[in-house]
Amino acid sequence: MRIAQEAPVRAPRPAPLVLPGWRHMATLAAPDLVATLSFMLAYVVASMRGEFSALFVLPLVIPSLILGAFNGTQVGQGWRSAVTVNLATMLVLFPMLVIRQSTVRVPYLDAAHGTVFAAVVSTIAVLVVLVGIALYVAWASREDPESAPLLFLPAAMLVPLLTSATEFAGIGNALPAAGLIFALAAGLTLVASMLPPVYTVFVGPVAVAAEVLFVTLVRQERIFPVGIGEAGMVLFASVVVAAIGLVVLLPAISAWIQQVEVLRLHAEQAHS
Repeated sequence: MRIAQEAPVRAPRPAPLVLPGWRHMATLAAPDLVATLSFMLAYVVASMRGEFSALFVLPLVIPSLILGAFNGTQVGQGWRSAVTVNLATMLVLFPMLVIRQSTVRVPYLDAAHGTVFAAVVSTIAVLVVLVGIALYVAWASREDPESAPLLFLPAAMLVPLLTSATEFAGIGNALPAAGLIFALAAGLTLVASMLPPVYTVFVGPVAVAAEVLFVTLVRQERIFPVGIGEAGMVLFASVVVAAIGLVVLLPAISAWIQQVEVLRLHAEQAHS
């Protein structure tokens, strides 16, 4: 007992950081990296054929469809969900954001000048699409609610950047910016895979909040067109707040959908 009392007390060693295998990391980042490649190819096609040519849509769709064609494995299931979200982001949300920027680029945007109607309609359309994508993400992530913000991250990060400057009303400028967003999302997904599961849920909200802070500090003088009134500022704030709110609430919404499905299964078993 005396020897045991005199023995120095050693602090417990921290658990070593175990990094996931490179194949697992490549699997997680593959959908966003393929989307990045799609935007780069679309930019090349748009540069060669002109911004008004619809041929740039083909590079946006084909690579992701090829990736989503893998099936029969658990990895393929995860890819199909991510590819579905990315295609909805690229083919629906991205054009809506570009169209919205063309409506808010009008000088002296305000209700008093009669130029705010198109901006309001396009902003509402963006909000509807954003909520629709978020609900699908919550449903697709019901078995792992903590991963929902990462699946929704590219869509959420597109909103602050593409609504922060009127030059993104053109496809030539918007395509590289969107590709950069998907590349950042792939990197953040890899970072999240190295963290303990309890911290994974914070990666998405912190990333979107940091992007909003960067946009407001660095691009503040370019966010609003000349002579914009309070209506334009409210429209900008509405889409940004919606993106942040959805990425924060997604784990709770996904967990609620999971509980509803469990209750439904229990009810079906009770009646059978």
